[in-house]
Amino acid sequence: MIVEVYFTPYELTPGDTAGKTVAVIDILRASTVTAIALQNGAKEIYPVDTLEHTAQAADRLAWKKPLLCGEREGKIIPGYDLGNSPLEFTPENIAGRTLIHCSTNGTVAMAASEAAAVRLMVGLVNARISAEEIARAGHDLVIICGGRDGTFSIEDSYGAGGLIALLNGYFSKVELGNDHAGTAEYIFEKNQDDPLDLIQDSPHGRYLADLGFEDDLAICAGVDTVPVLAKMDGEFFPGLPVKKP
Repeated sequence: MIVEVYFTPYELTPGDTAGKTVAVIDILRASTVTAIALQNGAKEIYPVDTLEHTAQAADRLAWKKPLLCGEREGKIIPGYDLGNSPLEFTPENIAGRTLIHCSTNGTVAMAASEAAAVRLMVGLVNARISAEEIARAGHDLVIICGGRDGTFSIEDSYGAGGLIALLNGYFSKVELGNDHAGTAEYIFEKNQDDPLDLIQDSPHGRYLADLGFEDDLAICAGVDTVPVLAKMDGEFFPGLPVKKP
């Protein structure tokens, strides 16, 4: 398996993801929110990359009475139902509902993966189950970090390195396809014992804490706490199968 890492979606060129598995990593907070929303009963989640596309999706899906979810600069978008804090995505708020999710970084990265054979949203919270799916698919892998406003973010690079480390347990050889992959692996190896410290010390983590979202950081730093596979089916993440009594 060849693994390439891109620190932002803007580094990709047409064809980089074609026929491959893509793992989008946006630790703070789209990846975490997606896994938690699916775990807590969302019927389906449509990730979109712009406010204009959100409005278009809302019109097209109006019959489903979707909830609009998203943020700009970490704060809820005016007029939306929910922001981008995992604490908002409770069963009471979202169970059985269609969500349209627009974030500054993670859903933009997901839009850049359109040509991929398999499209996953991966956080620390669902890293192992995602690695299992990547191994099962058997394609070469492109990891797209959400980054922060088009720039490098250390927490997403850490997550990319952690995913590479997990894949080393499934393949006899994981070939690093670019320098970013090696950098991500190094960042993870040097910080693997305490992801919360790394997230709290990151510029994005400090920014969110200043906004009052400090509790979100511990949730986003949880490793394999939400063992839910977030795998795109066409244009949306389908909800989990409903368990019959």
